[in-house]
Amino acid sequence: MQRREYGLGPDWRLVMRSLEKLAPVYDRLNKTISFNTDIRLRAECLDGNVGLLDRVLDAGSGPGVFTETLLRTQNWRGEVVMLDPLPSMHMLARKKVPQNISHQVVAVFEQMPFREEVFDTVLMGFALRDAANMAKALSETRKILRKGGRLLVVDLGKPANILKGIAIGVYWALLAPLLAALKLGKTGLEAAAIYLTYRRLPTNKELKSLLKTFFDTVEVGEKMLGGVVVIRAC
Repeated sequence: MQRREYGLGPDWRLVMRSLEKLAPVYDRLNKTISFNTDIRLRAECLDGNVGLLDRVLDAGSGPGVFTETLLRTQNWRGEVVMLDPLPSMHMLARKKVPQNISHQVVAVFEQMPFREEVFDTVLMGFALRDAANMAKALSETRKILRKGGRLLVVDLGKPANILKGIAIGVYWALLAPLLAALKLGKTGLEAAAIYLTYRRLPTNKELKSLLKTFFDTVEVGEKMLGGVVVIRAC
């Protein structure tokens, strides 16, 4: 049986345009629509999972929030490569992450310009959902990780339970853009693009199955009624 393809596909450029517009208010947006839980969830995902001198890839780094959280909460002294398709996000990240330990790369998940087995840890903070082709993104991630390396993900989740799924879908389609607009003005309405990513997400169970195609060990923790997942894969 042919495996279903997950990812934004033709909606990828539309979502990128919305993220471009949201870049100046990205941090405030995340705090608003996550009810101030996004940083805590990132820190929870990192806890005890990053080695002191790990070479880290922050994939879909955006304005550098995951790397900033790593620097602030963990005993880590390695180097980080921050990969994102949007130059505007890299400009914001440079203000948060010291340049002597970081490198910025403009690229997409599906075509990572790195040698095989070069990173100890890959981080994806609310970013895997934005892959145009999720299976291809995970395949590339597996290639660039060293043996025993870890993929750490915090992202939107889609519970298999129909009622929970509908409730979370309504939140992303209607309530999140409304909250964002009330807090950030007209630009906040661009948060409606998140619903496009939610529609195309696999369920949490399907995502775990997809991850097991590329990783031997996969742990998926569900938060907020299954609307957020915290993942460790190696």
